[in-house]
Amino acid sequence: MFVSSSRFWISSASALVAVAAGSLLIACSDTRNFCDPLDCTDLKVTAADSGKSFNLKVGQAVILSLPSTGPVIVTNTNPVVMAQVENPRSGDVPFEAKAPGQARLGVSYKSCVHATTPCSFEVTATVIAIPLTQVQLSDSDAGKTSRVRVGQLVLVTLVGTDDPNYYEINAQPAGVLGWMLPPTVFPHGTWQGVLRGLAPGHATVTLLAPTCLEGRSCVRSISFNLIVNP
Repeated sequence: MFVSSSRFWISSASALVAVAAGSLLIACSDTRNFCDPLDCTDLKVTAADSGKSFNLKVGQAVILSLPSTGPVIVTNTNPVVMAQVENPRSGDVPFEAKAPGQARLGVSYKSCVHATTPCSFEVTATVIAIPLTQVQLSDSDAGKTSRVRVGQLVLVTLVGTDDPNYYEINAQPAGVLGWMLPPTVFPHGTWQGVLRGLAPGHATVTLLAPTCLEGRSCVRSISFNLIVNP
């Protein structure tokens, strides 16, 4: 999807929808290799999230969790994309995102005799590989000017929303930059997108977001200046 000269909203059809109701846990990042898979994860989903979809970056982890009431059966439509990294323990099943793609994950009790406890659930995981980028931008870079060459990539990262449609994007002029990875929400409320330099020029990318609650009309503006060299 290319950035146009007019303001537009990222539609739910072009952006991936992330789970907002899942319980988020603190990531162990570089220490994950030293963590128990059930203690070090990026996202934990339960029966309350049944039928939902979420996004993961390659290397991130998720736990599917049922209350500890008996042995469980695990289903995974694409083990190449999402690998189960340990046997179920107390109803918790850990997975790690291994490759770009999509997988349907499920967990159910071998025998369900509980009238009030969900016996199974399924979710869909979409795994995305973030490419190597030459420039990385965040809130702290607002108002600054960065330089890239035609064909190089810019990673934009903002934190604090689980809604992929939260930001309205206005880029001027058209044809200088385009989205290689449309803005996507990942665990921990991380909003990321990757821009590619398309043609030499000076472009300003402005992101507008409502920041007030209780019906008050407020807008937050973040702008990045990018000079694309040949």
